[in-house]
Amino acid sequence: MSETFVRKDFYVSPPAKNATVGEWNEWMREDDAKARAHKAQCTKSQRHVDLPKNMQERTMRKVGGRWRQTTAIGIVGDERSCTLEPMVEANQEAEVIRARLEKEGGRRRKKGGSSARKNRARRLRRLREAAKE
Repeated sequence: MSETFVRKDFYVSPPAKNATVGEWNEWMREDDAKARAHKAQCTKSQRHVDLPKNMQERTMRKVGGRWRQTTAIGIVGDERSCTLEPMVEANQEAEVIRARLEKEGGRRRKKGGSSARKNRARRLRRLREAAKE
């Protein structure tokens, strides 16, 4: 399981409210140094795990205002047990179309229609043209 570093609190207790600017700056330097050390320790404790082939696909996404190449995986689970799963393309449209076809009894509406309808339309068209002349 991989861990993500999250800074939740101060590492060095802050100085008094009436402290000088120099004391606050010194406190910030010390606190940042301890936070960096803790983050480095957290990063070093992680172990390398090979991703399965289906999770190694790359995709372009806008991250922080910049286009970056990222892996197409999602993290599923809570803080204690996380798993990586490949992301799936949205398929709502296909589901709606499939539900509509099932509701209509599996009939499809063909664009051209039946031959009888085409022949009837041709005959009507010829009759209208003949009536105009």
